[in-house]
Amino acid sequence: MYLRINKELGLSISDNIIKTLASGVATNLAAYAAGILALNAVFSLVPGIGTVGAAGIAGAVSYALCIVSGVIYLKILTKIFLSGKSAHDLTAEELKEIAKKTIQETDVKGMMCIGQQFFGHRFAF
Repeated sequence: MYLRINKELGLSISDNIIKTLASGVATNLAAYAAGILALNAVFSLVPGIGTVGAAGIAGAVSYALCIVSGVIYLKILTKIFLSGKSAHDLTAEELKEIAKKTIQETDVKGMMCIGQQFFGHRFAF
């Protein structure tokens, strides 16, 4: 996804920098998804309807995580560009710190809820 965003924006950022940013985003978003996925595991224990419910929850969470991580990635790029620096000039630790601060400043819970609701509307039968 990050490569497609870079392509659309006409950015050439090395794979190492993208991997660093992606790992920073994923590490910080994991905490938001952990609770939901634990609930998903409980639902999956109930035969039939629980399995269907668990599949719906897993799909909604995955969809929302993808959307949220893309938005956060764009916010990170914006911060880097507004600072007047190039992503190539920053260390891996500096990039991870920018990712961490961006996530802290973002209403991830709210974005996750909106993403899950959109998933439900988009894929309703």
